[in-house]
Amino acid sequence: MVQSLEALSGAKGRDAVIQVALSADDEESANFFMNVAETLRGYQQKVSPIQEISVYGPLVFARAANGVVLIPLPLDHGIWTERANQRVPMAVSAYKAANPGSKKFEAWVTGTMSKLAKEGMSKLGIQVVEKVVQRVDYIY
Repeated sequence: MVQSLEALSGAKGRDAVIQVALSADDEESANFFMNVAETLRGYQQKVSPIQEISVYGPLVFARAANGVVLIPLPLDHGIWTERANQRVPMAVSAYKAANPGSKKFEAWVTGTMSKLAKEGMSKLGIQVVEKVVQRVDYIY
């Protein structure tokens, strides 16, 4: 995780990822946050430099130089649960309120998302990019 965050030289808020990762209370949660950091590093290396990272609710948001706000989601298969339906819109609304100029959002998912999850994200103005595991080098 530290190596991935270190690779984001110049990005503000890298400590936000460490702070949220400290909330992990099991190995699976810790691996999730490690993969969040690796997704951020991969985006920086393959697409555009990350400029600023912040955390709202359960989500990490990373504003890139190309204008995209990246939401890294290291999931095998994301589904839209009742909990997601409550927490994700609140997190996105909070981010948008604090960053009113943000227009383009992409959720990078290591695996896939259900049709309902894609629809939920689309309603929030988030484009889902699946199977990024094929674009980013992850340490498993």
